Amino acid sequence: MPQLLAKIYVHLIFSTKHREKMIPRHLHPELHAYMGGILRDLGCTAVEINTEPDHAHLLFLLSRTVTMGDIVRQVKTGATEWLQGQLPVLNANGNE
Repeated sequence: MPQLLAKIYVHLIFSTKHREKMIPRHLHPELHAYMGGILRDLGCTAVEINTEPDHAHLLFLLSRTVTMGDIVRQVKTGATEWLQGQLPVLNANGNE
């Protein structure tokens, strides 16, 4: 039986809490690389990552072995923790 191959592209968009402008432009390249690394570790291939001060866009190829819920949770949690590490004021304010 022939093997079936599929590529599923996902365009994931998520925002900061209350759409607050919390992602400074000077951190965008490093944040993109960090989120790309999370996707890679999950078996996904990042095609394009872009952020604005209040939201992020990720275009990636969906892994065949990880659920969409796990991907969203790990990317959002990882990005939030990374940003809090770069900008300790976010931790002090209790923002996510």
